[in-house]
Amino acid sequence: MSIDLTAASITEVVQKTFEGAEDERVKELFTRLVQHLHEFTREVRLTGEEWFKAMDLLERVGKTCTATRQEFVLLSDILGLSVLVDLIHHPGGGSVTDSTLLGPFYVEGRPTAENGSDISGEVAGTPLFFNGRVVGPDGTTVVGAEVDTWHSDGEASMTCRCRASCMVSRPCVPC
Repeated sequence: MSIDLTAASITEVVQKTFEGAEDERVKELFTRLVQHLHEFTREVRLTGEEWFKAMDLLERVGKTCTATRQEFVLLSDILGLSVLVDLIHHPGGGSVTDSTLLGPFYVEGRPTAENGSDISGEVAGTPLFFNGRVVGPDGTTVVGAEVDTWHSDGEASMTCRCRASCMVSRPCVPC
């Protein structure tokens, strides 16, 4: 059986490939993703050259990913997608700090440090001193609050320096 594909018919043909999906939510998500992606492509009249550039970007991002470095999470951040997902499910407001997704540099079980500690791992760079307090919406101190922090080093590298299994952009300096 041959299919007469056109710019108008391709969307429905691709969407039908998801009809056998076992998970209804997955089916819904991919069907709608195809719908919006195809509508975008028709709206902007994406050229072959532009498509190749986009595929090159995705290929380069993919090649940069490792088991401990997820560049697609950063791409999601650049596109504002991770923030939008969080804002939909955890809208801020008032004086409360906006919620955020755990980013690509979050490390489960990372070491803790006492207030005032030097967490640089003796890496060169300009020291950053942070002073603050965590308060609730009513302005009272949140007892036992923990603050996660990370910052680039002197070479503008976002590198975790707590253990070899963390997400790194170059070899870790052991704690």
